[in-house]
Amino acid sequence: MEKICKKHNITKILYPLKNGITQFYCKECKRESNYRNREKIKEYQKQYQIDNREEIKENSKLYYIENREEILENKKQYHIENKEERNEYSKQYHAEHKEEKREYNKQYRIENKEEIREYNKQYGINNKEEIKEYKKQYWFKHKEEKREYDKLYCTENKDKRNEYQKNRNKTDPAFKLRINISNSINKFLHKSGSSKNGSSILKHLLYTIEELKNYIELLFEPWMSWENHSKYNIKTWDENDQLTWTWNLDHIIPQTHLPYTSMEDDNFKICWALENLRPYNAKKNIEEGNNRSQEEIAKIKNSIKEYINILIMCGNK
Repeated sequence: MEKICKKHNITKILYPLKNGITQFYCKECKRESNYRNREKIKEYQKQYQIDNREEIKENSKLYYIENREEILENKKQYHIENKEERNEYSKQYHAEHKEEKREYNKQYRIENKEEIREYNKQYGINNKEEIKEYKKQYWFKHKEEKREYDKLYCTENKDKRNEYQKNRNKTDPAFKLRINISNSINKFLHKSGSSKNGSSILKHLLYTIEELKNYIELLFEPWMSWENHSKYNIKTWDENDQLTWTWNLDHIIPQTHLPYTSMEDDNFKICWALENLRPYNAKKNIEEGNNRSQEEIAKIKNSIKEYINILIMCGNK
């Protein structure tokens, strides 16, 4: 038999209560009852979740598995329909909880250092091309801002960068080579009224820095090492003591004989080709300057070629 609520004059519905008990309520009476007992209901729900945490977790997991497609579709649709509201909410939330979020992230990184490192490493391996393309696009879109930021950073951290470079120069020959070559090219281009335009030398050299390092080591004289790769110092140089000698990277055909205004120029490629480079006594390099004749240049190149051929033959035996 249908029951009618005298207070609201609408049909009552059978609602389940505790321990399998049921009771008739109309929708309005039920709503009013829930409102009057909202604190008790809230406390009950809280306690229920504590007492049945594992069961709730398992049921939720099972529900997600069975309804995954529908849930994801609903989420996607919700995000589309409420994009502006969600963006505004996120913006507001981050503004109000900026410090807490920063502290939480900091603590999380400390506690999960190895996992984060491993994840980032694996992500980099799995998404190498996408990351490369993203960086390329980002640089293209933010070229001016990046250049301005780098310039400002260099100015504000000059001492720190100099100290870092000084320390690394002592321990990393390839790094020192790259810095010296980059500075040399930059200086030469500036004299020609040009510049590198933010481009890396590695994009224009026809070899890697490691290949250059190995090539130079092949041409080392007995007294040469990476420790004495330095400028000529008249105060410390002793002609009778090889321990005071230093060497430079020498252009067999001097740079001034191969003028260039861009790293795209043919003269640049000839100037910085492996066969035009050698480690050379720093004092002699200063004394000889740019006065090498074509005959001397050919003689030096031939002797290097012969020396390398001998090394190759010895290596094949």
